[in-house]
Amino acid sequence: MKKGRVAPPPTQMTVEEVMEAAGVGRNAAYQIIKKLNAELEAMGKLTFRGRVNRNFFKEKSAMIAERLDMSNKGQLHAAPCCS
Repeated sequence: MKKGRVAPPPTQMTVEEVMEAAGVGRNAAYQIIKKLNAELEAMGKLTFRGRVNRNFFKEKSAMIAERLDMSNKGQLHAAPCCS
């Protein structure tokens, strides 16, 4: 790499990065990584244990945030959990 250039961000997020981004503990971060990697594997993508694709994480996080926002505005109605 030439002097003065900044390296691009890695394509994979570590558990520490997921912890910080999601505001969760280590165990929850590993569960998030495991779930997202299962989705990626179902799409035929290569995954790495304990890491998750940064773009996929951001995409899923944005979708979740959007759903929560819609829910808070009354546009999304969740089914009652216990009948």
